[in-house]
Amino acid sequence: PAENSITKKKADSDSEEEENDNEQKEKGVSNKKKKLQRRMKIAELKQISSRPDVVEVWDATSADPKLLVFLKSYRNTVPVP
Repeated sequence: PAENSITKKKADSDSEEEENDNEQKEKGVSNKKKKLQRRMKIAELKQISSRPDVVEVWDATSADPKLLVFLKSYRNTVPVP
């Protein structure tokens, strides 16, 4: 009976270690997903801006999307390619 409890504990600890390993792998892989989650949604940018027509798809990927949209929607500005 004592041996059975020891083997059960070992099995439990192995499964816990595997779960921890899987979580670490997921954390390592999910850096790209984290970046995507941090990125502002285009709809949010359009709601914030005074001129939603100037918001473009790639504006959400900029370092500071709110500032970029503010500058683009500012009066008397000309878009430069």
